[in-house]
Amino acid sequence: MKAINVQWKGISPLLQNKRPLPNTPIIKVGDRVIVEANKTTKRKNETDIIDILKLCHSDDKGIFIPYNAVFKTIMNGGQFVQGKTRMQTMKKVIMYGTTVNPERIYLQPQQEPEAFERALKRADGQLTTAVDAMFKDWSINFEIQVDDRVVNIDKLKESIDLAGTLVGLGCWAPRDTGGRFGKFEVTKWEVK
Repeated sequence: MKAINVQWKGISPLLQNKRPLPNTPIIKVGDRVIVEANKTTKRKNETDIIDILKLCHSDDKGIFIPYNAVFKTIMNGGQFVQGKTRMQTMKKVIMYGTTVNPERIYLQPQQEPEAFERALKRADGQLTTAVDAMFKDWSINFEIQVDDRVVNIDKLKESIDLAGTLVGLGCWAPRDTGGRFGKFEVTKWEVK
């Protein structure tokens, strides 16, 4: 097993939204961005005021990216790199031969997110609004544990480099929607 210290630096803003919200117009209260959403419970006329920070994964140490989101990005980058055979890609090799640590990967620098509002078409054809927390300047530091008997480290690096532009991280990234958010470049790669 080898450990690799990695840093990703965002080349486009990162969007984070840990749960979907209904049609949610944005209002400002002082210098804090607030999202207003109508309740869909029995009391339909009441309104919830939701702080934009509640869209983020956070704890007492700050805002973080769950390790499984980073791992999925790395794994999906592997689909663009040829494996040992002509028909095999690195995706499954990465899945079985790597792990990402720690479980919570904190954004650097810690910052107040901005609200990013976008139109969405619901399954019933109606237009609605989604609100995501947006981080314009971001980076993350983490460690990848690699079984170098299974995973070629040079191909892993190639997979991650491609993931930065073709897969991305977070909401509205290139992998799912052809979005423009969550793109990154690898700025640190130290094999121990």
